[in-house]
Amino acid sequence: MLKIVRIRSAMQFTLRHVFFIILIVGAIFCASLYLQSKLEPRIVASVDHPNGTRLRVVQKFEYSGDFFKTSIYFDNGDEKWRWYYFDHDDSYWGTADTDVEGNEIRIESKRRLILFDTVTGQCRLSNREVADRTYDKST
Repeated sequence: MLKIVRIRSAMQFTLRHVFFIILIVGAIFCASLYLQSKLEPRIVASVDHPNGTRLRVVQKFEYSGDFFKTSIYFDNGDEKWRWYYFDHDDSYWGTADTDVEGNEIRIESKRRLILFDTVTGQCRLSNREVADRTYDKST
């Protein structure tokens, strides 16, 4: 009796492997783009008050193991940016809600709240996990 042996073509085997390699390389490329977007310094919230005050919440990944460093920068319209410290061991802020009421700017994200008075330059920070901090206008 004659036995029929099925032999895979070398071409079919090679194309399957090439497709798999392209798929893996593509997945690695997409993952690296995603991580790069999370690890670069980025503006989480941006508010421009009608009186000219501009406020930015910036988050930067810290390679020292402290996760994200969150800072607040503001400008009273004099083109001189000032800085407030918020947290050096912060979690990732996906988005933040902003609101302007009178002379106050309110920025809220998950467990965090920032209240900024545009007249006095006073900034109240609430991490909801630690005690509130209030800062006066920095120079």
